[in-house]
Amino acid sequence: MSLVTELPTAPSKDTGRWDELKLVQDTYMRTWQIYISWFTWFANINILALGWVLISVQARPELTRPFVWCMWFFIFGGVIATASTIIYSASSRALCRKLAGDRVDTVSGILPSNVTLLAGVTIFLCLVVLAALWGYVAYPTAGIWQLIAGIFT
Repeated sequence: MSLVTELPTAPSKDTGRWDELKLVQDTYMRTWQIYISWFTWFANINILALGWVLISVQARPELTRPFVWCMWFFIFGGVIATASTIIYSASSRALCRKLAGDRVDTVSGILPSNVTLLAGVTIFLCLVVLAALWGYVAYPTAGIWQLIAGIFT
């Protein structure tokens, strides 16, 4: 999946620079493709597990808490992956700006910063919501839930 295929106006001495730009772009796109695929599976598995625990008649807090702590651990890993992907995106765009030289305006079309930042922030917020839902499963009588319920009632 490559967006930059040929640049006929690039001088032959700059071919290596454009090849490197293409490699950075291909790696960037593949990284985001893997990240979005991971998140899709991760979020859906969390939602299925939440549904299973919430509708289970025999679910007891003392049995579900270790499972919830495990899920929180994985969600924390997801937060780290989200931050790493956003940082990687920014550094890839910086490298592409350096490689593009006088054609720096093409970088925003190749590596859209607003889309990737919005996706990263949205995924981060979804992870926070998942963590809060798991918190409700593990500690349904905690004072924080009454506080949140009071805000919405």
